[in-house]
Amino acid sequence: MINNLQELNELAISYDLPFEDVLFINLNRQGIITDLNYERIRFYFSPLNNSYFEKSIKQRVNEYFFAVPTHSGFSNFYLRGNRLFFKKEEIGKVHNIHNDTCDSVYPRRNGTVFNLNTQSKSLCRGCAFCHTFKQSANDIINLTSKEFIGEQIIKWLIKYKISNLSNLFRVDVVTGCFDNEEKALAHLFFVRKIFSKFGFNGEIFYYGSEITSKVAFDELETIKPFSFCLSLECFKNRNKLLKKQKGIISLENAKRILEMSKKRKFGTQFSYILGLEPLDFMIEKMKEFLPYINRLPVINIFQPHTPHQKKMLDSNALRLEYFLNARKHLEKIFRNKNYKPRTWGNYRCLWYLKFGKEQLLGSRLP
Repeated sequence: MINNLQELNELAISYDLPFEDVLFINLNRQGIITDLNYERIRFYFSPLNNSYFEKSIKQRVNEYFFAVPTHSGFSNFYLRGNRLFFKKEEIGKVHNIHNDTCDSVYPRRNGTVFNLNTQSKSLCRGCAFCHTFKQSANDIINLTSKEFIGEQIIKWLIKYKISNLSNLFRVDVVTGCFDNEEKALAHLFFVRKIFSKFGFNGEIFYYGSEITSKVAFDELETIKPFSFCLSLECFKNRNKLLKKQKGIISLENAKRILEMSKKRKFGTQFSYILGLEPLDFMIEKMKEFLPYINRLPVINIFQPHTPHQKKMLDSNALRLEYFLNARKHLEKIFRNKNYKPRTWGNYRCLWYLKFGKEQLLGSRLP
């Protein structure tokens, strides 16, 4: 039990980790207690200018972005007005607080990554640990038509006061709701075609489980640069925890799928929900999957929203140390591969200011 910021800082020192990283890992796993009538909130956070946040000050990081559940019970973080507290101690100010809705389009990396929630993520159901059932729907049911995507692009150009999309680093197609591989593939080709008309020639990133065949990966060669993230999520109890379309992919089949992507020199990784499985088992499987990827996995801290979901946590994951130990082991696994987390790519991750001994640079804002 951590009683105050001093004890949290002592824990960070014992693990040789930035105080901020330990604090934010804890924030993501616990969520926030607030009077706001939202199931989830997203917000910008500015830490206090004090010695606890000396690494943020040194690296000139004065703002972070988070999206977390709002709990009535099991959290030590409290939002009072625009002030965020850990227990009774203030840690900083928040602003731009919003209901964390499912949106059709949203930015990342200071508006240089265009995220498309193509098939209405708010309607996606089946994975036991997912939080979309707690999010308010603000997404168009089907964003696959030329008219809808064209409208979203025009809105983007107006919002950012730009004449084309040549400044985009990446377009992300983030959804698990296509019915089959053929539809997912057709949509990716369509995305490349329409975004190219607006001057985009960067990477298309796909996050999902529908693309699994050699034929599909062969065809994807024609829309490079392309990157692929298999929504693997967990290593065991897959039929129990995952929607059918994901759960039917065995671990051996997952390796085969990732290998097909990596052989074509696509950016290749998988997503994983941290906290559901025993630490030793997770580490063993991460090592097992290492030959099949060329980017750091997207490792998300499990955010339980209900008492039932909290029961899904591995018993050791009820303690913060589980996540700190996981981080240390994962850094050892990936340190010789030059795989690093992207500061803008994941807002419920294990890394914020450092990865191993290396400082993390880059935008932390959408």
